Amino acid sequence: MNAEQQKPTGLTKNTGWQVGLRRTIAYPHQKVWELMTSSAGVSIWLGLGKPFKMEKGALYNLQDGTSGEVRVVKPPSHLRITRYPQDPNYDRASTIQIRVIKKDTTSVLVFHEEHLPSQEERQARKRFFLRAAEQILILLQRKH
Repeated sequence: MNAEQQKPTGLTKNTGWQVGLRRTIAYPHQKVWELMTSSAGVSIWLGLGKPFKMEKGALYNLQDGTSGEVRVVKPPSHLRITRYPQDPNYDRASTIQIRVIKKDTTSVLVFHEEHLPSQEERQARKRFFLRAAEQILILLQRKH
């Protein structure tokens, strides 16, 4: 395959545009999981809205009009939810996966989102998750 035929970074055959981010955090796994599933944590990595139960089948609506459904909750390791923003570029919901992986006394926080509509949206979501990871770390530092 030559350079002209290579797919751009983040473009897959089956899920379209996707983005992922991993951060090792020097906090215990359970503390990170508790924060990620709390109202404060969810507002950071998903957005502001009315609190909802983090359980399979729960529906949510954010202040910006984004809606979705919780698809998988496997404490204390991962979440999978749909995200459907009120944006004409989205013709379907994207899927966000959050993982908290135990690594000795630290944790690896993983954000992944697939079915994004474009390379531009992939870059925007990457910036969003970078900021979210920073804010999660700041909140952990304040609570510890």
